Amino acid sequence: MSRVLFVYPNINTQEGFNHGVAALSGALRAAGADTKLLNLSDSLYDLPDKNSILDEVSAFDPDLICFSVMTQQYKHAVEIARAIKERFAFPLAIGGVHCAMVPDEVAREKLFDYIGIGECDVALPRLLKAIKEETDVTAIDNIWALRDGDYVRNPVGAFPDLDTLPPKDFEIFDLDHMLSKMNGWMSLLSSRGCPYACSYCFNHKIMERYQEEAGAKASSYLRRYPLERILNEARSLKERHPGIETFIFDDDLFTLGEKEVIEFCKGYK
Repeated sequence: MSRVLFVYPNINTQEGFNHGVAALSGALRAAGADTKLLNLSDSLYDLPDKNSILDEVSAFDPDLICFSVMTQQYKHAVEIARAIKERFAFPLAIGGVHCAMVPDEVAREKLFDYIGIGECDVALPRLLKAIKEETDVTAIDNIWALRDGDYVRNPVGAFPDLDTLPPKDFEIFDLDHMLSKMNGWMSLLSSRGCPYACSYCFNHKIMERYQEEAGAKASSYLRRYPLERILNEARSLKERHPGIETFIFDDDLFTLGEKEVIEFCKGYK
């Protein structure tokens, strides 16, 4: 069985649930892989030192190590990745909003073997399969692959179909411990994307990339998960984790579609 280790360097900030990690872990598990998370959060735990992190990496013996970062987390990812590179030959991948916004800056480090651009629900399982089977890894949409000192810079592919994505792996996080620190608040997403172009937000830059490289229409960026999927997630999470007191929806624009909001409220009630 293939093994993927996620590293989430959520340091010097609030406790946070990462939906990207949960979605990608779910996609990998659906493809038959085993996954584990190093959730490096000083709001939740005492931070391990470098040697402890390296010991955990060694014990899991992953086929791929994946970092997920926002900009304020990137410097921590670089420090950890360099320490891993010094001791091990495990391939390193990095993704998240920071990589989608400034991939050229990440590429200049030439530290990570793979850089994920955009939504990698389809791309990451493809990458892992190619690594395990030792086939070509340089022609996968959404993946920049380091080869001979430079990156093969593939464009983003089409948006993944939210209707067909595997269930998120919420349990890759230590939810009961997180809930105890977050007053029982649990984050959910009912959609991805936003149709607007606010100058202070990253969404319009993401959409521009998908328009230029994948021919996407701006109107296609806001996508909703099926209603029954969201309701089932909430039911299942509450059954497994009675400590949940509140669901908070972290959508960019939860209330944009009046019809969808009314249907959700009926179903949630």
